[in-house]
Amino acid sequence: MDAVDETAPVGDRTAHGTLRDDQGNPIAGVTLEIDGKTATTDALGNWEINGLVDETTYTVTARKDGYTFAPTTVDIGNETLMTEVTIAALTTLKLTAKPDTWKAIGQGENFTYTFTVTNGGQQTATGITLTEQLPAGTTLVTLITHDGTCDPATTSCTLSDLTPGATATVTLTLKALEGGTLKNVAGLTSTEYPVDVQTS
Repeated sequence: MDAVDETAPVGDRTAHGTLRDDQGNPIAGVTLEIDGKTATTDALGNWEINGLVDETTYTVTARKDGYTFAPTTVDIGNETLMTEVTIAALTTLKLTAKPDTWKAIGQGENFTYTFTVTNGGQQTATGITLTEQLPAGTTLVTLITHDGTCDPATTSCTLSDLTPGATATVTLTLKALEGGTLKNVAGLTSTEYPVDVQTS
């Protein structure tokens, strides 16, 4: 039988942090690991790992399906019992919508939204889908992008992969069936960033 080493050092230091996405929302259910010790973020994105040794450099890793995190190095000093660690998702997509007018829309008038998707992360974003929720009292005229393909039947567009810093645009034209002020809501998902990013 192999001998078990029970002399591995166990310290009284703690590493902790909070994981949030680019919109400031907590990311729950992320597993973090330091030197074989693990913790899972709670509903607020908080995590804590105990039993670390002071004056030691550790590598912190994080994982969750649909997300990519860069390993982070943390130095545990002897001046404080708790050390805060910052880890961020590598891919953060941003979605903005710009209407061609901010005025109230008259009955029977067409109006246009231009959506811009930006990859603000550090790796290529793949599997990007933009889904439009048509405002009440409107009907679709056109849904167009030169950066992928759109399906008017589902009012959604599948966009090409976006490298860091790259953008894609989608143009949506609607017809107002009744006059007044309309609210538009669109959602964005990707393989690396599965949480809906919505704009209105």
